[in-house]
Amino acid sequence: MANDIRNILTISGNQKLIDEMLKAIQVDAFGRGSIDFKKVLPIPKDLDIPEGSDTREGIALVKDFLDKIPNEDLSREGTFDDFMEYFNQDLYIQEMRDYDEGRSKKRPNPEHRCQFCKDLNIKYYYPEFLRILFVNKDEPIVALVKKILDDDGFDDEAIEFLIDKYCTVKNANCIFCYIPNGYRDKKKDQNIYILKDGWEINRYTPKKYLIEQDNYNGLKYFVTISRSN
Repeated sequence: MANDIRNILTISGNQKLIDEMLKAIQVDAFGRGSIDFKKVLPIPKDLDIPEGSDTREGIALVKDFLDKIPNEDLSREGTFDDFMEYFNQDLYIQEMRDYDEGRSKKRPNPEHRCQFCKDLNIKYYYPEFLRILFVNKDEPIVALVKKILDDDGFDDEAIEFLIDKYCTVKNANCIFCYIPNGYRDKKKDQNIYILKDGWEINRYTPKKYLIEQDNYNGLKYFVTISRSN
């Protein structure tokens, strides 16, 4: 929401009940008058992922990226807001909450999923495991992949080999990755496998797979990378 928008909430009625309600929904660190929306509309259990370093670093990267873009570029079509709309699943998540908590008898409309989820044929994604990286000028893909993974568990030589073999784009200023599989809680695994263009189906191909698209929000799919340890 823009900084120049202010919402004013006026409550009238039994003062005792009002006091109890304000106390029940307050942000404990700030007290009366504040609202903790997680207490008003709790996040669905499937998406109840605690904030972590990935989230904080992602926010910092996006902020740094925006601070360095000239104002005239920010207002131009096809810039940051348009790119991030690809991942906007707010409407579908709200419908999930309303249905799960009995406020609506209508099941969530699959057409209201974000385009990212539609492209991967999933209901929703886990925000904690989506990483998006912007840089101010084009960098080699190898450098971007290593930056966004930021994990010693990935073998550098394997990454370089895969990029050389499968990645047709050698330089870029944006990259994103998502971790859909391999959770400790196997119920959260989304079992996403993208069959790259030109790959043949063989005995190692999962029964459930997706055909690689021409692009994903303007970016090319690279390959699935697994940790070496």
